[in-house]
Amino acid sequence: TLAEIRIQSGVNEADPLVTILNLSSGQTSDMYSHGYDADGNWLGVTASNWVVNNEDIGDFDNGQPTYDNQTSVTFTADLSGTGVISVTAVADANVTDETGLITVSVGSADYIVIRTGANNGGIALSAPQTYVMTTDDELILFAAHYDAQGNYISDQAVTWSGTGLTGVPAGPASSITFSPSVSEETGTISTTS
Repeated sequence: TLAEIRIQSGVNEADPLVTILNLSSGQTSDMYSHGYDADGNWLGVTASNWVVNNEDIGDFDNGQPTYDNQTSVTFTADLSGTGVISVTAVADANVTDETGLITVSVGSADYIVIRTGANNGGIALSAPQTYVMTTDDELILFAAHYDAQGNYISDQAVTWSGTGLTGVPAGPASSITFSPSVSEETGTISTTS
């Protein structure tokens, strides 16, 4: 009789338990729910209900942080943070297991957003937004880098350029201060990694 569930990394009895996982945003991990009797005899993969306790860190192959009546799932890491995945046997709600701590870290830089504040602060400036200023104003801009899932990584040095604007500092720098000196100019500021 089913007495124990173990979350393992493969479909075979000998596949290791899913303990501590360290994943980068976008990485995946396959998990299988194995059933055992009270003496530790393997009963095979067992239908279970799956739950991610912190839905920010990722979801299953159905796109949700819960997946019912499944013998296996694929977990996809999303936002940085920590959590665990638990299973409850469909046949007996008293038979449960959970993984070790899952830590999701940011992935590699995928895109840049020009912001008005450091460290993911201020507002994002992007087309078709407009920003109006006078020749006695200063606009401090930051090159915020993000991974493919939208996790902020850091402000990093880039090359800056202006189209239609005079006096845009070229960098490379993680931030610049634009002080317009010519009135009636209209243009854009862009970055290159």
